[in-house]
Amino acid sequence: MSRRCETTYNPNVNYDLNSPKTIGIYVKFKIVTKRNELSSGIMGGSRNGHIIAGTPIAVDFWIISECSFVKLFFLTHLHADHIMGLSRNWCFPIYTSPVNANLLPLKVPGLDPALVKPLQLYEEHLIPVCKSQTSSTTVTVTLFEANHCPGAVMFLFQGEFGNVLYTGDFRYKPDILNEKLLPIIDVLYLDNTYCSPACTFETQDEATRIVIEKVKELLEEKRKILIGVDSLGKENLLLSVFEETGCEISVTEEKMKLLKALGISYIATRLDSKIMAVPTQIINAKTMMHWNKVCPTSAILPTARFVGCGSDPYVSYRDIYIVPYSNHSSFSELRLFVELVHPQSVVPIVPKDAKGMFGRDISDRADMSVFCALLRKEKTDAELEMNSEEYWKDSEDNFSIDGSGDCIGPDFRLKVQQRTATNASIITTNEIETKNDCDRTSECIHSCSSDEENTVWEVLRLNGASPIPEVRYFTRNPFGIYFKKNLKP
Repeated sequence: MSRRCETTYNPNVNYDLNSPKTIGIYVKFKIVTKRNELSSGIMGGSRNGHIIAGTPIAVDFWIISECSFVKLFFLTHLHADHIMGLSRNWCFPIYTSPVNANLLPLKVPGLDPALVKPLQLYEEHLIPVCKSQTSSTTVTVTLFEANHCPGAVMFLFQGEFGNVLYTGDFRYKPDILNEKLLPIIDVLYLDNTYCSPACTFETQDEATRIVIEKVKELLEEKRKILIGVDSLGKENLLLSVFEETGCEISVTEEKMKLLKALGISYIATRLDSKIMAVPTQIINAKTMMHWNKVCPTSAILPTARFVGCGSDPYVSYRDIYIVPYSNHSSFSELRLFVELVHPQSVVPIVPKDAKGMFGRDISDRADMSVFCALLRKEKTDAELEMNSEEYWKDSEDNFSIDGSGDCIGPDFRLKVQQRTATNASIITTNEIETKNDCDRTSECIHSCSSDEENTVWEVLRLNGASPIPEVRYFTRNPFGIYFKKNLKP
């Protein structure tokens, strides 16, 4: 970003935020601000994408020169630090949520829309991957709501490499995961933005309540209210403010386009209003002084950026209120999430060399040893065998799968074959009773247990939308709850 501002934003000038001239000045101001942010670390927009180790998958990673071997590209959400390198010249398919697919043209103008592949949430998607000209496999992908900003999702990847959950940026809530769809997780890529015991703040619901109470209090005092927001995010907060006050919120042209795309533009106006949503960057002591010369004005900054930094830059300003409303999880919420997922290992998404507010060292937030007590320990062969024997005894050598997907997932067909680890030829094929119900298929697998040593089970999942089967291998228990590893015979 080498462009320079011909007209710069002056904090000593009292701008009319609804005027076209002001918007033009702010857009140019934003170019310089964003350039500074992109070099300032975790709070400002460092690159927070990853290539998933041992896979052909990249998430929020768009530097082709560094990932020439990657076959599949996924996008969690549209904040600047997660789309760095993504431009109109991009030429590979992008898998993302339907909301992200809808908003992507606003963030990356000129991008070929045919490359954007929206995937529905909470459904399993089989995506083929070409290993070579004669060989291919598939990756199973499930998307979960991330509760971060419009369109933000987590990705669950399943394949020969195991089960990997990638959170992207997310805010924990008790029902954030549909536990029926979540298998045993081998690797968890975790949003560690606030992974420090010092990072404690209110839940989103509580922070929203505090913001609304403050807004109502300031309206009673006949004060104009400025709410600092980012270009994407906190739309739910604005919606709650509108619903509780009945007051339309004045927004910039850029924000209005976003609200229209989200279908909630009725909460906003381009005209002057008692409540204004303004860019966070332009709320400071000098601008507040000049706004107050026009009319009594207060500002609310709903952000947790200063939590854990040891200082509050606005503590001495009576017209600026900080409410720790965050779209990221607090430390205690991260512990609850890791305990819920119970992975074998955790990888931080935000790198160790990222910097916090005011250039503060926050490398401790990339230390995942704080979750050691919550990780799943690898079962021994003896434990696995004991669990398997107990399981089959309880099931009386019969196991049925309905179309609800409780064990493996919805909308698939199963073919179960018994093989030995030393011989790839089929020894026996178990009897399969198929029952069709609407578009779902259910099977009853009879007499699935086996006492033979070195026996593995091959499960071919054939999704109706893809002719390429996904092959998974299980030891002793083909559908068990005691799934160990993907093991190729």
